[in-house]
Amino acid sequence: MGSASTLECPSELCGIWKQEKKRCESLCPLLAGLGISNSLQYIACPVADATHTTLRISCPEAGKLEIVDKTVLGRNSTLVPLDGSETPKKTKGRGKTFMLSGRVEERHDQTADGAVSIVNCRLIERGDGWSTRMERFLEPGSAGAQESAGAQKPTLVERHVLTRPNKEDVVVHRYFTKQEEVEKVSVTPSEPLNQFDQATRPLVSGIKPTLSSKQ
Repeated sequence: MGSASTLECPSELCGIWKQEKKRCESLCPLLAGLGISNSLQYIACPVADATHTTLRISCPEAGKLEIVDKTVLGRNSTLVPLDGSETPKKTKGRGKTFMLSGRVEERHDQTADGAVSIVNCRLIERGDGWSTRMERFLEPGSAGAQESAGAQKPTLVERHVLTRPNKEDVVVHRYFTKQEEVEKVSVTPSEPLNQFDQATRPLVSGIKPTLSSKQ
């Protein structure tokens, strides 16, 4: 069960995180839910699943969370206030408008035991009921792992949730291992990234324009 804590920085989530490819679920269900045809999935799914991601999570200023992701395709950044308010943004390249919001809550159940950062995108150009949500939290039992010398490093769970009207949610989990504290690395973020782009970003550039006219 979660409780809101909208303006506090989730310090235990901050740092540099390297993807654990062997544990990650395929992004294919998410891509299919976003509208990529079966024929394009044949190309897109292997590319998306093979692309390695490194995350940098930090709170650059009070009440804001920044997530920088780095792949072979480059580096992108999402900066979001943690007060739950929505801000209109546009997708990269296609210029579709979505509503971005963020918050942090405390969750204590079988999936998470501590702070959960939530970045939500309401896909308003697709219509009512469409949204993507990115939840990040430490895997239960790993919160204090870094405190013991030689202990296993903490594991970050990244939970993608695609919500659509009159359909079941699509849920995909990815896993990351902590590499460094965020203060040890200087990263210059580029233009804002949203979850629609995060889901499709590993694809070759020629695939994204072939999606339907929806966002």
